[in-house]
Amino acid sequence: MKFSFSVTENKSKFEAYDLLINFHYDVRSIDQLIFDNQNSIDPNSVLKANKTESQIHQFIEDFAKDIASILPTKKIKGITDGSYYKYPTLEVDPIDYVQNVWVTYEFKDPNSYFADYNSPLAEYGDTEVSAFKWAPIK
Repeated sequence: MKFSFSVTENKSKFEAYDLLINFHYDVRSIDQLIFDNQNSIDPNSVLKANKTESQIHQFIEDFAKDIASILPTKKIKGITDGSYYKYPTLEVDPIDYVQNVWVTYEFKDPNSYFADYNSPLAEYGDTEVSAFKWAPIK
């Protein structure tokens, strides 16, 4: 499987991180393949699907921890963005499809309504650097 990534530096107080790292791979096709195999009646297919999913997560986690060790003062958010358009030629009806969200920051007030790693409602000052973790989905 071919991976690539892009990095965007945040300059807005309306984002909770310093850097956004987007992993690129054919996420929808791979997720469909994993889903199909996880729901197979063949136990070997289920094992392969689980192993593939685990290997992807391990690859991303190892990469994220390496980056965090090089940039220990940066709040980093990582995603795998497989979003697409229902009508791609016209770029109409966008469909969000974000997977594998991880962060190297946490919210100063985890009970805040705005403490959501997947929402644009949190502000930069609401977060502080922490160790790598997979972002919980609310």
